[in-house]
Amino acid sequence: MNSTDKEQESIADRYTLDELELQPLASHYRHIRCALGSVMGAVIIGIAWFTAYFTEVELPQPFRVWETELFIGVSLLIALVIFYRWLADGHKRYAVRSADISYQHGLLSRSLISQPASRIQHIEVSQGPVDRIANLAQLHVYSAGSALQTFSIPGLPTPVAHELRSRLLAQTDNPDD
Repeated sequence: MNSTDKEQESIADRYTLDELELQPLASHYRHIRCALGSVMGAVIIGIAWFTAYFTEVELPQPFRVWETELFIGVSLLIALVIFYRWLADGHKRYAVRSADISYQHGLLSRSLISQPASRIQHIEVSQGPVDRIANLAQLHVYSAGSALQTFSIPGLPTPVAHELRSRLLAQTDNPDD
């Protein structure tokens, strides 16, 4: 076995996913996403209802006959999307080890993305207005050689996101530790 084979074998051992301990996102992340989805759904239904009943806009004949059923159908569709997001958000997990960072997501089709710490170009923490109110943040990981982000981990408590960023940046500065 030559030195290149030994090096590749040690890298493979270092990046095994068998002992990956995935951590859940912040517990209130799912609640906030569902609340936002409910508000957006209510706004959409409210605008449609207002347009249908309080404006001079006439719906085409087929829609006038079924307008109550359309509102019920759209409401059920919005409720299903919110319920799906609730279930899917419960399956989002992340893990940070000395050699890599991983993110798992997906309800029907589960994906696990791992980025070696040695290939991290930079890391960004962002917060939207709702995230700031809820004390949540999103961690964006960018790989070397690409202008696009590798992945982003939503729903992290703000102190955890900043701690992970600092830890990962320290690992990329000292890859042999």
